[in-house]
Amino acid sequence: KEKLPLPKGSIFEAVANLNNMTPVEAAGAILRFKIPFLIASGALGAKIKDVDLLMALIDRMSATELVTNTKMLEKLGMKDNPALRGAYEKALEKAATSKQNILKTTQAVEAVSGEALKERLRGLQDKQIAAAGGPDGDWLVLADKSGSMHHAIEVARDVAGALAKFVKGKVHLVFFDVTPSYVDVTSLSLDQIKKATRHFVADGGTSIGCGLNRMLLEKAPLDGIAIISDGGENNPPVFPDVYKKYAQFIDKDVPVYLFLLQGQSADSFTPSMSRAGIELNTFDLRNQEVDYYSVVNLVQTMRSNQYSLVDEIMAVPLVSL
Repeated sequence: KEKLPLPKGSIFEAVANLNNMTPVEAAGAILRFKIPFLIASGALGAKIKDVDLLMALIDRMSATELVTNTKMLEKLGMKDNPALRGAYEKALEKAATSKQNILKTTQAVEAVSGEALKERLRGLQDKQIAAAGGPDGDWLVLADKSGSMHHAIEVARDVAGALAKFVKGKVHLVFFDVTPSYVDVTSLSLDQIKKATRHFVADGGTSIGCGLNRMLLEKAPLDGIAIISDGGENNPPVFPDVYKKYAQFIDKDVPVYLFLLQGQSADSFTPSMSRAGIELNTFDLRNQEVDYYSVVNLVQTMRSNQYSLVDEIMAVPLVSL
């Protein structure tokens, strides 16, 4: 089979010849053709450690590429080289306007080793969240840690981490089986939440109501409730009964969101809420792999006034031609 020549002056020729170019030439080709980071790094091989090349790559990276590859940039010497560090910080400022992949920034915070770099990434995440918008007020996250609900613990951490970044109010995280265990996660990052909750394991029965009952006893004001469970509530106090008492105490109906996961128990929670006449907003995540990166998108739709999201959508002006 005859090997066809690459088109002269094309991106294909540039990628094929990257490894044979001088660092300055390769950097120029990357910027000129806007060669994606993964393609450029694969074509360059060991030459990727060159400072000029790394500066060109950092300049080319999208916000997602920047945070996804932060740990690799750290390994390549970005943290210890003033020029590379300056290029990286400039790229962070540009990425701060991005509303996308906020939880990828969270994962980057967890991955890097230096505390100064962690703080820079946390600052980026705060700016991304401010640009993205989301829920407000004080929130309670009820996390099912009854038997077989290991994955609910992890999803609850993700939900709490997203809420802790979105809202300016309090975020209460309560793990429940038949008794509640409380953690104040207000303003904490996801890596800090994981450290604070690392000792929780799935075991015991299920009383979703006991978590809200603790907040009622403490007279804690709430604007929204997120429940992460398979809905198999089989022990008192049951949530609908406690919710009615709490609504009477606070003199308003607090929106309830259910992240419905697959478990060993059937979902008895949804029909019991319906019988009690309590409105329930459900994200049905059963029979599927829960996408870590989609959690923040679900959390962004949650509101302390559950109808305000529709108002926000309708308020966006239509394109005029």
